[in-house]
Amino acid sequence: MIMAGKYPSEDSTAIDALIAKSGIINRQILKFYRYMRSSGSRKIPSSNASRLERMHPIVRRFLAAIRINTLADLLYTYYLGGSLTRQDQLTFAKIHGMEHRAYLLTGFNALCCGIPTAAMYFLVGEGFQILSRVHSLTELPALFVGNTSFGIGGISLVVDLFRMFDAFWNKRCWAPFGFLPAFINFPTYLKIGWNRIKTGRTAKGACEKIRADTRLMGTAPTRIFTGQGNTHE
Repeated sequence: MIMAGKYPSEDSTAIDALIAKSGIINRQILKFYRYMRSSGSRKIPSSNASRLERMHPIVRRFLAAIRINTLADLLYTYYLGGSLTRQDQLTFAKIHGMEHRAYLLTGFNALCCGIPTAAMYFLVGEGFQILSRVHSLTELPALFVGNTSFGIGGISLVVDLFRMFDAFWNKRCWAPFGFLPAFINFPTYLKIGWNRIKTGRTAKGACEKIRADTRLMGTAPTRIFTGQGNTHE
């Protein structure tokens, strides 16, 4: 559940560093969740607070009034939090205070969100299969959409079954398969890839510099000092 709390300065700095590694979308998700955890609905935003921060207490009071505050917390935690990349799920769990149980984000996301979504794809595919038999004009498009839906549902089911069993058995986090996870995680994957390219270039440049220095040392004349003060090259 999303509850008010305070973080030690060291943990706050560590969380800042972890959030900074994420892409732009996941970074906002983590920041907003952290704000909800740290501020609570009773805190009055300061005059310098952003518009999002000012809206948060109003949203929380509205959700509490219509009795879906707990449901919203669960959805944000296990649906949205469980849809992030592995590293972002670990960061999300650290903010939540369940750092050593981060695998629950993956497990419950797969069990309660991923597998039902796969079942919906199968239902949609079956519906288009029925539609393909209604009229000859709709046969080919309906079959194409239906088979595509079956394919996506099959992949989603396999991935989420693996995520669920691996999360509860081996206690590991996995990003899900789907359009929403792909959309929100793409900037993070792009950032990770770019950082790896930069790291590779830096390492390559360092290796080339070492090779150049080694060759220079190998070709440079060496002076040997004798006991009489004379030198020989």
